[in-house]
Amino acid sequence: MTEEEREEIRRLKAQGQRGIASVGTRAPGEMAASAGLPRSSRFVSSSQQRSHRCSCESAAGSTRPLLDTHLERGRLSTRSSAVEEGEPPPASQGDDEDDEEGAMPADSRSARERARAALEAMLTLSAEQYVDLAFEVDSGSLMFDEPQVRAASAYDQRHLSLTGAARKNLIALEYDPTCMFNTEAYASHVCRVRRNRYFVPEAALEWKAIKAKVKRRRRPRWRLETSCWAPRKANGNSKDFFETPDAMRQMFNFDWGVAVRAHELGWYIVKCHHDPTTWRDIDRNGTHDEIDEVREALWQHHRIIYGAYDYYSALYSDSENAAGEPDVFNVSFTGYMVFVEHAKMLSKRCPHGEFETIWAIVNAVDKETASEDKHNKGKALNRQEFLQALVRAAITVYVKRGTIGDVSDAVNQLMMSNLTQHMPPGAAQNSNAFRRRFCYIENTSLVLEANLASLTTLYEQYSEVSHQQTDMLKDDDLMSIGEWLTFVRHLGLVDSRQLTIPQAKNIFIWSRVRSVSGSSDGAEKRLRHLFKEDFLEALVRLSMTIALPNDVEIEEAGATDAGEFLLAMQANSPKAYQHFLDTHRPQHKDPDGSDFEEHASQPVWRCIDHLIKLLVRTIEHNTSAMRDASNADGVVQAEEAAKFLRKRISGADLSLQTFTEGALANTDFFATLDSAAVRMLITASAIKIQMMTRLRNARKRVADRKAASAAAKEASAAAEAYTSKLAGADAKPSEGNQDHEAHSGEAAST
Repeated sequence: MTEEEREEIRRLKAQGQRGIASVGTRAPGEMAASAGLPRSSRFVSSSQQRSHRCSCESAAGSTRPLLDTHLERGRLSTRSSAVEEGEPPPASQGDDEDDEEGAMPADSRSARERARAALEAMLTLSAEQYVDLAFEVDSGSLMFDEPQVRAASAYDQRHLSLTGAARKNLIALEYDPTCMFNTEAYASHVCRVRRNRYFVPEAALEWKAIKAKVKRRRRPRWRLETSCWAPRKANGNSKDFFETPDAMRQMFNFDWGVAVRAHELGWYIVKCHHDPTTWRDIDRNGTHDEIDEVREALWQHHRIIYGAYDYYSALYSDSENAAGEPDVFNVSFTGYMVFVEHAKMLSKRCPHGEFETIWAIVNAVDKETASEDKHNKGKALNRQEFLQALVRAAITVYVKRGTIGDVSDAVNQLMMSNLTQHMPPGAAQNSNAFRRRFCYIENTSLVLEANLASLTTLYEQYSEVSHQQTDMLKDDDLMSIGEWLTFVRHLGLVDSRQLTIPQAKNIFIWSRVRSVSGSSDGAEKRLRHLFKEDFLEALVRLSMTIALPNDVEIEEAGATDAGEFLLAMQANSPKAYQHFLDTHRPQHKDPDGSDFEEHASQPVWRCIDHLIKLLVRTIEHNTSAMRDASNADGVVQAEEAAKFLRKRISGADLSLQTFTEGALANTDFFATLDSAAVRMLITASAIKIQMMTRLRNARKRVADRKAASAAAKEASAAAEAYTSKLAGADAKPSEGNQDHEAHSGEAAST
């Protein structure tokens, strides 16, 4: 370093020492500007943050010079770095300028090293390096761009504004130290001074979003094979979820095998098929195709046949197989005659007497088939006798009157014209269709599985109710018709006018999976009882038969669930309860439920949930929660079910005491039902408006697409026309050129 350069450095040092007192309250950006130093983003360091705190202290009235702080910290950082690198510590501040001048080496650094030293000086703010940096900046060896200069100026403006405001609040506090406004304002401005930062806005670079791969745990897919219905396939009569054709064929073959031999029905079919003059020539023990044709004609319509048999067996079942066990498995004489009347078989040519004769013939004891038909009950028609009656009725109505000469054709005509067209809906119901629509769906299964513990307890308790069956068909592990009727009676569904006994019988009959392989007691037991899965299906059918509130009505009343709603209404407002029954009974007519959704106010799984809540509350509030409603936990325990069963068998009535004193004791159920109806109407209107809006928008989009398509076609047609026109115009000159060349050739030859 030359002598002139050393002299310049000493001069700058002297100027810096004289300006210490005047820059005590100035920001780092201002000091850099006074020394000719532009600011850069590298000022944002730990030393810069310490300078911010010093600025705040100066704004609060501190007299400590800011540059003294920087100089002291710069010396400490320089000494510490030198000691760490093994170099001797620099001379102290008390040394004279001659020693410092004599110790200063020549500057032989490269431009890159000087730039690095300048950056280190900016970070440490030591006095010597600060002057060197200022000297190099003045000489133009470091250049700063315009955004950095603007950022430094913006920092200075913010700092001056905030410190000035803090000074004003501090001066005001000297006159009135109790002023809360100035205290809070001063604290706010000091905090903002501390948070003030120097930064240079930078343009965002191109970025690519990285989507984290989160492995979501998929919800297991619902499957019928793993649901609460799974045991039906493993243990049911048909070994399937439905009444399969194979299972029904097995039962039909057994019934027809007995029927065709009983009372010589097969020979009667053969005689009616042939002319009486040829009867002597017919081999009675031979094989006759007409019998097989009659069998197949009956099999083609086996569903309507067995459906009618079950319906009329349950419709008029006044007799009992045992105490409390109504006979719903045989058609009584009254049921048979009503069946004939409903099927439109009666006429002047076929009066009642004809069918009474058929009844007498078929119902008579047949010794040949007595061993195979040991469960045949007198004065009633079982399945095989019902098949006999149908064949004889077809012969009476169509063959003997000369309408049809072939017995199998007569049977087919009877099925098509009489049974299929005139049977009531209950006789034509299809259990498989009902199961497919309402039972074997996910939501229904989830509701049943959530309450499976309570339902299993009820099934097991009521399956053990003995009605002293005198026959050999008693089974304590399965639920009989008498036990099912006891169940619905004990829960108050009959006494509360929710359900009738014929409806309960039909539910029992339709919930079975029918199939039988022989005449054994075990096979007949399985056919005449409900398995647990059959019991669950019966509950589904029951929920679609009684009147139940929807979620809106329960919410309007402030009830916890449907059980509390119905029992409180029944106990506190009998008129409102009767009105509720009249207005909320299901309106669908098809037992299969094909028209259920058209009339229902809620889906079937909500009906099932409401029914289960009603059953559980009825049992709990007559046992464990009879005196204290807080004991109800929503689950029927085995002790509660057993206690409830003993209480009801002894003749005790259902208690509704807890609901007369509960939260719904003073509820106006008429107003509640009206309010819920208005709310549902508004909701339905809003949904309808939304759907109409979507429909209008969809139609508009379709019209726009059609218009765009038409415009595109027109543009394409115009383009094609224009192209063809240009092609024609190009063709004409070429033809003229050809003519001209031809004339030229002729002239040349001439």
